[in-house]
Amino acid sequence: MARYLKSLLAGKGTPRSQAQPAKLSPAALASKLTARLTKAHGTALNADRLVILRLGLGRDSMTMLGLLGAHQLVVEGQERGPDEIDAVVFSDPGGEWEFTYDLIPRVRAFCREHGLRFLVQNKPPAEGPGGWIAWKRHQKTIADALAVQGKTPHGSSYGKPPWRKHRPATIGERAASGYYHARIPLFEDYDRKSAWMIRKNPSCTILHKVEPNREMLQDLAQERFGAWATHKAWSAAVDAGERRPHLMLLGLAADEPARLEKGKEESAKRMAKEGESYEAEAYPLEEMGIGKGDEQRFLDALPGVDPGGRLRKGGFSDVKKSGCRFCKYQDKQQFWMLRELDPEFFERVVDLERRNLARTGPWMAIFPRSLSLQVRGKPSALLQAERRKGHAITPDPEDPGKVWVHTPLDVLVQEWEDDYVAKHGRRPDWEEVAKKEYRGCRIET
Repeated sequence: MARYLKSLLAGKGTPRSQAQPAKLSPAALASKLTARLTKAHGTALNADRLVILRLGLGRDSMTMLGLLGAHQLVVEGQERGPDEIDAVVFSDPGGEWEFTYDLIPRVRAFCREHGLRFLVQNKPPAEGPGGWIAWKRHQKTIADALAVQGKTPHGSSYGKPPWRKHRPATIGERAASGYYHARIPLFEDYDRKSAWMIRKNPSCTILHKVEPNREMLQDLAQERFGAWATHKAWSAAVDAGERRPHLMLLGLAADEPARLEKGKEESAKRMAKEGESYEAEAYPLEEMGIGKGDEQRFLDALPGVDPGGRLRKGGFSDVKKSGCRFCKYQDKQQFWMLRELDPEFFERVVDLERRNLARTGPWMAIFPRSLSLQVRGKPSALLQAERRKGHAITPDPEDPGKVWVHTPLDVLVQEWEDDYVAKHGRRPDWEEVAKKEYRGCRIET
């Protein structure tokens, strides 16, 4: 495997499309490519099913995209290229960092150059009668009315979002209009409920990324295979052994065993359910043995589009870790950057945390730390230190042998800055922190 990775980084396996005669007609070129694929691989990866690359615009999935553009992405034991992929899809949760959104036009140019269909599932517009601001107000009105009656609203209480009442004609128009999203932008969605993402529960990813992807997948299947190809019908064909499930390519690195194991487990559970076997998952980076520490070398060596719009090797060298800018899985430095770059939004995040704490307790907060503690035993030295700092300590409502120690977000960020000043003798510079956190990359704001 090490020798294989070395050969890729040395530039072997030049994209086959570069070797095609320049004067071939599109039809002749397509025929030749099909013949080449049949000879090299037997049958194209997507010959009888859809193959979709789910793009998160982070380092994992962008490494995968670069390998695909170079015809070097290994899936099911063979190197694959753009002609075996039906679409590259990015679903916007509505709260990514600006440097993530800045990648979209560059990815669009890259996909256009390599003949890839790139679909961006936007959130619906904010303004207007069909916008999410009006929908948020409507939801609050319904929730307040039900609260007076002592009832809790459910999704059906609100009706259908206005942007989903009129279905645009084409898949591209649906994606661009926000049609595939049933939820308002991620932060506003949680802000409306004074709630935060549940620990060890990927519901934010499921609701704001995966579900829109799955709805689009059915449209893509019907577009290619006919009106019969609904998820239910395709699942029945898969169960009968007549079809293979559509294949989703996910960017999980080889050195993420916990995430890979969980992903495979969840996928297997879905495949076992009636009507849910239409979709399977593959993890090319795992298959190729590419860990997070390998990704920068590939991003430097593979083709990409640089900020100036030029297609060249290393054109995606500056790709950073993606993620919503208020995600609880961010580290303290990223929240410090958020405070420096957008202090008004940072205060909104802190306010949401305070409201959530008042409603649920520290076990649902952004930065809780659990400490095992014998109920009748003496508090540990660590727990005593936390008490001296004035951090909140609350018994776990489900486990009397455990307590939650919570440092509020604004306090935690300030503590990180104080530690930095004590260590370096100066206040941190946000660009310096950004370069360190994002592996030598400059953040554009």
